This record gives sequence, structure tokens and C-alpha cells, in this order.
Amino acid sequence: MINFFERLKEWTVNQVWPVAYKEFVHMINDASTLRIALLLPTFQLIFFGYAINLDVTNIATVIYNQDRRPASYELVHKLVATSYFNIKEEVFSKDDALAAIRRGKAQVAVIIPPDYATNIDFGRQATFQVLVDGSQSSIATQVMAAAVQLGGKISQDVASKRQLGASSVSRKNPVEAKPHVLYNPDLITARFTIPGLLAIVLLNVTLFLTTFSLVKEREQGTMDQLLVTPLQPSGLLVGKMVPYVGLGLFDFNLVVVAMIAIFKVPIHGSFFLMQVFALLFLISVLGTGLLISTRSQTQMGAAQTAGLVVLPSILLSGFVFSIDAMPPIMQFFSYLIPTTYFISSLRAIILRGASFFELLPATGMLLLLGFILVSAAIKSFKRKLG
Repeated sequence: MINFFERLKEWTVNQVWPVAYKEFVHMINDASTLRIALLLPTFQLIFFGYAINLDVTNIATVIYNQDRRPASYELVHKLVATSYFNIKEEVFSKDDALAAIRRGKAQVAVIIPPDYATNIDFGRQATFQVLVDGSQSSIATQVMAAAVQLGGKISQDVASKRQLGASSVSRKNPVEAKPHVLYNPDLITARFTIPGLLAIVLLNVTLFLTTFSLVKEREQGTMDQLLVTPLQPSGLLVGKMVPYVGLGLFDFNLVVVAMIAIFKVPIHGSFFLMQVFALLFLISVLGTGLLISTRSQTQMGAAQTAGLVVLPSILLSGFVFSIDAMPPIMQFFSYLIPTTYFISSLRAIILRGASFFELLPATGMLLLLGFILVSAAIKSFKRKLG
């Protein structure tokens, strides 16, 4: 036993310690590694801890008030006071309310019938309808519960004014919310998560492949061979993108088939429109990957930077957490991420059957972000060559 500990001590002192000391000195002298090790964890904790909010609040809501008397406006005021509902605008028909949800402009539409106040005044039961976008099942469940709870609270207030006993209130509430789920009436979670996963899978595959492309050429020494050709930097980078566009579209359609065959998620919109948005998203992702590749010296450094891009793309894009519930500054960052627009567009097409014209804002933002990222990659590559 004594010999074992002596050999262990000798092995530690003569073999492990010299290597550990050398690596420690190297780590201290490597400023980039030190910054990542010391600053990144704290930054990520503060940034994402501030952004991630599981509470359902400030859900985009439109109001169709057909009554327009004090009792109906009091209902709207109480909706806002719950902090669940953020009134974006007032619409003037049920079709407009449905269109706002289909376009993704709102997740909830509250419809107050023309006899709402009259029914309260004459002691009859008053109802209001709450249309909820079921494509985000977790949010829909909480919104419906909040609406029903609010109806119960208003009922208590009305009952106290009528001086009704508790037994009368329990028999029939004076005011009742009537929730109705659109697009995913059974609130199947897969119909919310799987369209978002399509975007995340496509992001992971194509981003890391393009991130390594130029760095690998540099490490293998083949970059010089490319530079002596008459190719311009823009032609070189766009040429690098083309194969990954094809690969990305193939992968995208592969997971779409899996979505339909395995998870039984039907597509209610245009399959061709999904391809258009996948292409626009790929341009943004590949531009990001090439920008990282032009700025990185090693594949390890490129992978670390790509990881920093993937994490906010998952947490801030609305894939899991509602953007409406985030603080305003985090919402600003969310709307700078291409994944945000791709996920919202996929859900709109797959679950709500949205048309191209209804998704024009998302189309414009993906085009703009793609142009900026590809242009930045080309400019960075030219600067590197210079």
C-alpha cells in the first residue's frame, strides 16, 4: 500500500504536475480563452436570466367591442389589469379579429357581443368570447384559464351589486367567458414544438458546416490555392454557400417528412411557401456562418463563436419562451435574430395556413438580415485578404 502511494506521488509530481502547470500558464496567457472562461458564464446568466420568463404576460390581443357601453369598456380595462392581455388594437368585425390571429399580429381576440351590458342590466347571463391561437399550446392554456377566472371575478362584482346570495352566483354566473381555441383545438404540444424544431435543426446543421468551411481551408493550406485564382472574394464566398443551400433544403424537407409521418403534424398552408422561407433563412444562416469563418483562426474558435450564436437563437426566438413576455430590451434583440422570423412564419404556414401576403413583414426582415449578414461576410473576407 505504501509503495502504491509513493508511485502515485511520483507519477503526479513528475508527469501530471509539469503538464498541468504548462497548460495553466498557457491558459493564463491566452486572453481569449480567459475571457470566455471568466466573463461568458456570468454574461449568459444575467442576459438569459433577464430574458427568459415562463410567466404568460402581455399577450398580443385585439378587441372587437360590439357593445361600446360602460360595462364593456370596464371589461376591457379589467382584461388589461390582469397583465395577461396586451391590447394591440381594436377591430370592427369578427373576420378582422380572425385575420389578426392568422397573420400572427395577435394571439388572442376578445369579442364582446352587442347585448353584453343589456344582459347584465336585466339580470341575464352576459358572455364574452375569447378566441385563442392554439399554435402555442402552453400560452393558450394559461390565457383561457385567465379569461375564465376574470369572468368569475366580474360575476362576483355583478352579483354583489345585485345583492345576490352565494348560492345564486354558483348556480349561474352573471358573466362568463367563452374560450375557443383556433388552429390546434386539442392543444397538442407537438404542433407547437415541431415547426420550431424544424428551424433549430436547420440552423444547427448549416451554421456549423459553413462556420468550418474557410477555417478548414486555412488550416489545410488550400486557401492560398483559391486566392491565386481570378475569383473575386464575393464570388468565392457565394460559391461556398451554394452547396450548403442545397444540403440545407434537402435536410429541411427530410425533417418535414418526418414531422408529417412520425409526429402527425399536418401542413395547412403552402408547401412551396415553406421552401421560400427556408431558402431566405438559409441565406441568413450561411451569411452568419461565413462571417464567423472569416473572423476565426481555428475550428475550435469558430465552434465557440457559433455556439454563442445558436444559444440566443433558441432562447430568444420564441421557440420555447413567449417574446411578448420578455422585457422590451430583450424583445429588441429577439427581432434581430433571423430564427425569430423563420419560426413564426413556419408556425403560421403549417398551423394557420397563412399566405405570402400575410407574411410580408417576416419576408422583408429575412431578406434584409440575409443581405446584411452576407455583405458583412464579404466585407470581412476582403479586409482579411487586404
